[in-house]
Amino acid sequence: MRDLMIAGLEGEETNRTVNGTGSGSVAQSQHTDADGSRTYDMSSKDVVHPVPHTDDSWPLWAPSLSM
Repeated sequence: MRDLMIAGLEGEETNRTVNGTGSGSVAQSQHTDADGSRTYDMSSKDVVHPVPHTDDSWPLWAPSLSM
């Protein structure tokens, strides 16, 4: 489940800003906890990505990205 707000999708923007939260779980993953599952939580605030996106694009600015 992810709840993200992405700004910069209209016009000729040169970057996009992502804010939001998310969580998920994987059963039978290669890297597992004792019961065979792993849970992930993430949040991002004001993470700026370049536009257009290329294979080697990284966030331009990420003040509080956590996983």
